Amino acid sequence: MDNSPKISPKYMMQLIDKIEAELWSMFKSPKDQNVRRYILKWHEEWRDRLDDLEENFRIFYKNGTSNEIDLAETLHRMDEDIVFRIATDLGIDVPTMLPAIAIIKNNVKEQNPNVYENFTAATKKVYDEPDMAVVHASSALDDIIKAILVDPRIDVPQNGSLSKQIRGLLDALGFKDDSEPKEIKTVASQLRGIVGTIDEIRGSKTRVHGKAGDDYIIDNPLWSVFIVNACATVGLLLWSYYKEKYPRLEMEDSSDQESEIEF
Repeated sequence: MDNSPKISPKYMMQLIDKIEAELWSMFKSPKDQNVRRYILKWHEEWRDRLDDLEENFRIFYKNGTSNEIDLAETLHRMDEDIVFRIATDLGIDVPTMLPAIAIIKNNVKEQNPNVYENFTAATKKVYDEPDMAVVHASSALDDIIKAILVDPRIDVPQNGSLSKQIRGLLDALGFKDDSEPKEIKTVASQLRGIVGTIDEIRGSKTRVHGKAGDDYIIDNPLWSVFIVNACATVGLLLWSYYKEKYPRLEMEDSSDQESEIEF
């Protein structure tokens, strides 16, 4: 008996509704054929040791024909993992897998397109290109830090590695402030190590600088999901703490409004 945690049926119903709506609106005529072709690209067949035909999911058709796909029935009969992969491919947030991503994307969509686009790309690649998902997520974290460092009130060089920037930024944000509980400061101080390690992973465990010999490249979606979530969580914390520590600059006259820090 499978005792693993089950995803809420209500959530799965809602997610499948979103996938259906996106697929029917995404393709031009002939819609039925294009939706069927898209689903077929996810479909796999193979022979088992007894030469019986196996498949990763069954495609259902209306009226017993193979022309008009029954998309709703097909999606509802799929394993949850395949549904999640289709959702991420379509750019639909899957909070059960990447909870921090949905929150941060909603915060930055209009204010910083680079961060939004990088996290969107990371979401789409966590399964099929795990290492490149890490590259995009770490780049988004880099963009968040750089967006904070443009504030003239923060005297930290904007060049240098992500590791160097985070050290200066954390000091500038007051993580050493004696007014904060020591336990909070201890946890916060670990951010240096976390961000530094993310930077190292991007440089040595992805294809961003190529692959040499037997170098290990992240190929497990489990680690990709973990690191992408970590980038989003740290980025959201830094940005929220920055906004609290440094309220938005008040400009003296309307002509200076274009100089306001955007994120």
